[in-house]
Amino acid sequence: MKEILSLRTKTSRTYDLGGGKRRIVIDPTLTVQPSAKDAMIHEGAPTNNYGGTNNVQVYDYPENSIRSLLEFDISGLPAATLDAASLQLYFYQWYDYDPVGKTVWAYKLTRTNWVELEATWDIYKTGSSWTTAGGDYVTANPAGGSTTFPADKLAWMTWNVLAIVQDAYDGSIAAEFLLKYETEQVPKPGYSECLWHSKDYTGDDSLRPKLVIDYTPAYTVHEKVVSDGIALTDTLVKTPMLFKSDGIAVADVLVKTPIKTLVDGIAFKDILVKLIDKRLTDAIAFKDILVKTISKTLTDAIAFKDVISYVKNPTKLAKLIRKLLQLEDIGGGKED
Repeated sequence: MKEILSLRTKTSRTYDLGGGKRRIVIDPTLTVQPSAKDAMIHEGAPTNNYGGTNNVQVYDYPENSIRSLLEFDISGLPAATLDAASLQLYFYQWYDYDPVGKTVWAYKLTRTNWVELEATWDIYKTGSSWTTAGGDYVTANPAGGSTTFPADKLAWMTWNVLAIVQDAYDGSIAAEFLLKYETEQVPKPGYSECLWHSKDYTGDDSLRPKLVIDYTPAYTVHEKVVSDGIALTDTLVKTPMLFKSDGIAVADVLVKTPIKTLVDGIAFKDILVKLIDKRLTDAIAFKDILVKTISKTLTDAIAFKDVISYVKNPTKLAKLIRKLLQLEDIGGGKED
């Protein structure tokens, strides 16, 4: 079973099963990777921007605290109930003292319009200062999430940030985070500088920051094997088949023409005329439709009467007959 990558979406995968069949799997987990924006801000260099570096950090050294800002686009979430959300960063390096067991928090950053390549400890974009230097964030409503550094580096660290993501989802905004040590300004010995890969890390894309959201869709999720382009539900569609056929309607039309003998020898008889009315008919294959076509013939009816006419200008033959009759009257019509 091979995935058809061209049909991949943020929430579904389509697989080719062969034989013209496909499987569509709706995945109720949305993974957003990498972050849309990220940058660290440094108390010891309050006007420096670090939005283009390949790492984000936290640092708890006195008057040199480092915090990090991250934003994730969650617009790919469908109508759903959110079940879980975790911010995940790949921890790859630390300096100074081992941070194992130290707590680091992910809080909601309250500004969405900060600019990645302009934000510093003092400002969120050129000409606009944070309400409080070091970033504007809240620790409650929504609550943040915390985790501790593991014993070994080269490992993923995970924060439960469901409340922050739910708040962003409800407000139709991006999910914004500020990372900081629970306790900053730690004197020597004990301070630790810790690094995670940022969105600009080019070594291995899979190690960039990610936000993983589990949800229950507002509709029922199915895994459905489909074929012939029918997705999720088998639907039988009957499509009318249109045939063009020559329908020939024949009407018997009796034209009664009186027999009339005229002088010029033209005779009329009763003539049965069959008129063929040829029509183009659309026959629809769902039903047999009987179409009766009435062929109406407009006939000029001419009424004739038998009339015996005496011709004033007899023909030559008639003249000869008369002459013979006259001779017969004179001679008695008898033979010698």
